[in-house]
Amino acid sequence: MAEKRILILLKRWKGGVGAYTKNVSKELTKLGWKVKVVSREEDLKINSLAKSITAIRNLLKNEDFDIIYTQDWSLAFPLLFPTPLLEKKHFSCFHGQSTSFISKTLQRIVGNTMGRKVIVVGSQLSKIFSNSNLIFEGVNTKLFKPLNKNRTGIGFANFKNEIYNFNLIQKACDELGETLFIAEGLNEKQMNEFYNKIETFISLPPTYTGFGLVWLEAMAAGVPKVIGSNSGVGNKLPIEKVKGFNPADESKYSEQEKLEFLKKAITNAKKKDYKKWLKDNKFTWEEHAKKLNNIFRKTL
Repeated sequence: MAEKRILILLKRWKGGVGAYTKNVSKELTKLGWKVKVVSREEDLKINSLAKSITAIRNLLKNEDFDIIYTQDWSLAFPLLFPTPLLEKKHFSCFHGQSTSFISKTLQRIVGNTMGRKVIVVGSQLSKIFSNSNLIFEGVNTKLFKPLNKNRTGIGFANFKNEIYNFNLIQKACDELGETLFIAEGLNEKQMNEFYNKIETFISLPPTYTGFGLVWLEAMAAGVPKVIGSNSGVGNKLPIEKVKGFNPADESKYSEQEKLEFLKKAITNAKKKDYKKWLKDNKFTWEEHAKKLNNIFRKTL
């Protein structure tokens, strides 16, 4: 089939969506797509939904694309309202659940309007948007890999604030006499080196998280003990789950009870060969892109 053009629109390169876009663009190119990526904030210099509507529509008037792939409902909205544009060509990926009342409402409107043209990366999202396509993200196993280094202590790689339960994790480590290493401002190569220095990795994201890529990165890097929850992709992974931090039961327990559950998980976590599991279950960017490619090609 002749080379087809795809435009990927995202808010910004910094963060998990930027990493997703980078990896997916690379793999779609291998599959014969000519990929163009436009960032709303860096390329269009726009920081608000309202101002982006005209700019994004004008962008599509000047170039012809076979597929438009927006990252987040706020990038999809300008193509749907006030009047639909390029409906058959337009797909959108939802990476997480919106939290404020307005953004949550608009995300639901966009998701319900687009139906099967929504891609979600986590189980909770697929339950909310029942007509969507669930395609789990992957991990770059060439970048994240074991380096055969001595491992010690516990690692944390999310934001140092309470939505990622940082205070509880720090307190649990302090009470157990464990050293907590925190990854901040590291590039991907440095992150792999970080994962290779630790024996245990912990991520306890909020229940509205979309995926949870750091779990896969730690697993691919050979961290022998990975601790998490059922949020995002956690319910599909063979990682150590901490009672009290899962979407169905989080509100049932006090902070002290959660602290005790966490300490118990750290103490009892068993070493596992996660890298083999990732390979056997095909959590790769190649597999993700193949599934996307099949959906896009069917539209064409």
